[in-house]
Amino acid sequence: MEVDIDVELEKVKKIYHELQNVDKSTRVRILTWLANRFDIDANYQSRSVESLHSPAIRIEKSPQITKWTQQDQVLSACFTLQKHEKNYDYTAKHINSHLKKLGVGISNLNRTINALQNSNPAFLVESTRRKSKMQHKRVRLTEFGLNYCEGLF
Repeated sequence: MEVDIDVELEKVKKIYHELQNVDKSTRVRILTWLANRFDIDANYQSRSVESLHSPAIRIEKSPQITKWTQQDQVLSACFTLQKHEKNYDYTAKHINSHLKKLGVGISNLNRTINALQNSNPAFLVESTRRKSKMQHKRVRLTEFGLNYCEGLF
């Protein structure tokens, strides 16, 4: 079953705010009752819960991403696409769509991608040769880019 992280986080946030206003023993009783009601083992941890703790999700849900440089924002999107969504090469459209979900706008995405490709060492590399100028460029993170992104998170 595919889990929409945004919806899940909103629901967790609502529950958290409700439980925040009661004492610890009441919280324990409520959570125990809910776990029993929904037949949930207290030690159960789904893959979707584990994924909420991944560095990419933690950083992207943070308002700090809007304070990063545009290059770091693009690299963050590339890192998430490549490492967590298993999309090993992507176009500017994929990157832009991912950034829009986070509420981040890049003034000139193609210029930023080119700068990341032309830097020394390069953060991004063109993953497939285009057969024509009309074909969209597909890029992926280099090993250096992956290591840099892991340092961000």
